Amino acid sequence: MEFTKPTTQSEMHEILKEIFYYYRLRKPEYSGVTLQPLSLQRLQFSSLSNSELLTKAQTLNAGEQYEYYNKYFSDINKELAIVNAKLESMPSVMDVRIEKVNADFDESIEKLNATLAKNGLGGSSIAVDKLAQLETERNRLLAEIEADYQTQIAELYAEQLTLDEKLFRAQSYCNEKAQKENLAKQKELIDEQAKTIREVFKYNNSLDEKEQRYANSILEINASLELRFLDIQSGEFTKDQLVEMGYYADVINCVCAYYDTLPTLTAAQTIMQDTGIIEYLDDYYERVVFMYQQRAMS
Repeated sequence: MEFTKPTTQSEMHEILKEIFYYYRLRKPEYSGVTLQPLSLQRLQFSSLSNSELLTKAQTLNAGEQYEYYNKYFSDINKELAIVNAKLESMPSVMDVRIEKVNADFDESIEKLNATLAKNGLGGSSIAVDKLAQLETERNRLLAEIEADYQTQIAELYAEQLTLDEKLFRAQSYCNEKAQKENLAKQKELIDEQAKTIREVFKYNNSLDEKEQRYANSILEINASLELRFLDIQSGEFTKDQLVEMGYYADVINCVCAYYDTLPTLTAAQTIMQDTGIIEYLDDYYERVVFMYQQRAMS
């Protein structure tokens, strides 16, 4: 408590009354304990729209889809290259087969003519028949080669057409496949995001509950302290409580503020006669009197 230093004995007694009232009679109201509220950091999560998640899905799938496209087109082109190579080689293969048949029959005819001439049958009907048989067989084999060639050519052209159509449809197929994969990945991302949102909501809710429990505990603490305050206020303060509150320090300072203005001997004599301060100083009175007596004797 702040007070004006007394200049007279009567002023000192008035101020002592004020100090006494302030500490020992006045009953202040309970003001409560101010505690900082609990403030916990919330999780922040920015969700993406479905279109943004689709873009993310396309980005995630892009590498694998690119590899698939390359392999898919590469496989078709390899098959097509093999067919084209066979088509290019077919005429020369047929020519080799024809040349071999002609060479074989030319050799057979040459040998037959030599045999017939040796036996004196050259130009005979027998010779004509045998030579005709060889030519017939030659033509049959050549016809087989031509038929086989045409069959293989037709099969290769059919395969080439199939591969051309497959190549033509490949882009739309891959686009459709990619679209399905991207939609599936988008669904996966939507589910993951929904799960994260639920977890963030659950975590932040738990923080709300913690903060509310803390706020409730503050109310409980204040209620408990108020009851304790009222219990203390209902009775007399103990000496220790008054010491802790600063009552005796203010009383002694007030008394000394006046008596220190007097000569030491006068102060020692006057304070012994001033029994009115006893009710304020309690058992500190004797210590203060003794202090002024010591000063007067020194």
